[in-house]
Amino acid sequence: MVVHDIYRDETNAFPPSLRNPSLTPTREAQPQRMRILLICGDESALQGVKPLLSKPDIEMLSVRSCADARRLLQRVPPPGLIFTDTRLPDGSWAHVRAMAAGLVFPVPVIVASRVVDMNLYLDVLESGAADFIVPPFAERDLAYVMQGAILSVTRYPVSREHTTGQARVTAQ
Repeated sequence: MVVHDIYRDETNAFPPSLRNPSLTPTREAQPQRMRILLICGDESALQGVKPLLSKPDIEMLSVRSCADARRLLQRVPPPGLIFTDTRLPDGSWAHVRAMAAGLVFPVPVIVASRVVDMNLYLDVLESGAADFIVPPFAERDLAYVMQGAILSVTRYPVSREHTTGQARVTAQ
């Protein structure tokens, strides 16, 4: 059986149940389980995402604050993808994006909001987040957003400058 795989190893593989064949190269199937972190201070913003990600090939981790997310991101391996609310009890999407950017391997961040706010949308994308989404969520659209987020990281990996400690994007 041929499936479509876009990630470099089993621990961060994109789940077969959400793959879009037109976006990914093919390779023989392997058992895969993707870890996804949901950071939701306000349950309503990501409420529609949880049922769509309840699949056997997805390990869903859920926390309610930046502090909890920081502890979880220090685990090995880190999640392959992060969904976050715009506002959290001890921070915001920008804090989550900064944490994800500080990891050894880049983890894409998708920001979810309850309302469409063009200024927030532009701020989120300009900060380097993978995408900005608002409810209602459809499985097909969510799968497309997730694949785009993961592809953005695999195409343009972040390399670390040892002297300055700053990240820079390098095209391959």
